[in-house]
Amino acid sequence: MKNSTFYDILLWKDARKSAAAFILSLFLLTAFSFYSVLTVLTCIAIPFLSVMLTLRAIWVLKCVFMKESLDNPFQSWLAKDIELNEEKITNYNKSLLLFVNKYAIYFRKICLVADLMITAKALGILFLMYYLGNAFSGITLLFAADIIAFTIPKVFQMYQKEIESFKKKLTDKYNDFHSKVQAAMPFGGKEKQKSS
Repeated sequence: MKNSTFYDILLWKDARKSAAAFILSLFLLTAFSFYSVLTVLTCIAIPFLSVMLTLRAIWVLKCVFMKESLDNPFQSWLAKDIELNEEKITNYNKSLLLFVNKYAIYFRKICLVADLMITAKALGILFLMYYLGNAFSGITLLFAADIIAFTIPKVFQMYQKEIESFKKKLTDKYNDFHSKVQAAMPFGGKEKQKSS
């Protein structure tokens, strides 16, 4: 179940929203690199609540002087339904269950070496992550991930045909290499090919 608004922001379909989200995320990451999460959240919440309280007080004073009814100026937002009903929760639970089951099976294949190439790839990725973790701080990696999240989807959308043709070539070469390695394996590689 994909959230189209999230993907629209990453693909820069509305430049204002995407720019605001990108700048906000960089601002928060910069703040988190200097201050604790609790400090940053309270420094955001205090001005927000102060402004909202001031707006409500001004609205009440205006209504008193104008002798109007004391309606809440934020009534339209208060009236919006934000409660999770049983149907929404069931849909989220089904999506979560499918996600967990899919990756539990995949991790079992990796950990129990069901396919030598998949486990070797996972080991290589773990080594890469280890060296990246040693070379860069966590906040630096978060900055890089944030910038990548806002650039790669748009670049992919712009050059989709070229990237997909290159991906197809790489996939064909990988599959060829994988089948050669599987055939050369003394345990199970040749037997699997005979049974298929």
